[in-house]
Amino acid sequence: MTRCRLLTLILIGLCGVQSVHAQQAGPSSQVEPAPTNRLTQGAYATVQLVNGSRVAGTLTSVSNDLIEITPRTRFPTPARKIEFADIQTIRQGRRDSLVNGALWGGVSSGVGALMVANAVLGCDGCHWEGAAAPLGIMALFGGMGAGVGAGIDALIGEKGQVVYSRRTTSTVAVAPIVGRDRKGAVLSVGF
Repeated sequence: MTRCRLLTLILIGLCGVQSVHAQQAGPSSQVEPAPTNRLTQGAYATVQLVNGSRVAGTLTSVSNDLIEITPRTRFPTPARKIEFADIQTIRQGRRDSLVNGALWGGVSSGVGALMVANAVLGCDGCHWEGAAAPLGIMALFGGMGAGVGAGIDALIGEKGQVVYSRRTTSTVAVAPIVGRDRKGAVLSVGF
């Protein structure tokens, strides 16, 4: 075996030993202090927990180590206390209403259709003999615009500013591959 191959194998082996040691250390269980000054009591918030579940509701109280949130459900539900150690992210802000999108879409499309009908049918003092045609066009396009506006708001989904996010630890591991006809290393990155 040549010196170059021997040095390569030693370096790969050292990288593998270091990565095994780093993996055994594990992520730190230390939770950074929560930015309580960014959380507004009484505001609507969506809390994503570490276990993957989600709670949406009104923040009733905020302290340095936990929050209390009243979930928004159909039936009255008691407030839930959640420690910051169990929280992955907190988004604060209200979801845009579908009615809002329907109103904007309906009004803008209806007015636009009325203007087009006015341009096509002509306006001599805007006294149409048959007012049913422009109003029918306005109602038709206003309804289609309301549907499009509500659909766009539904596609946008939940909005909100992320006011708290837990830091995650990232890992890099290098392991050697040594065999009769194989030589190399495996690199894995986790974040």
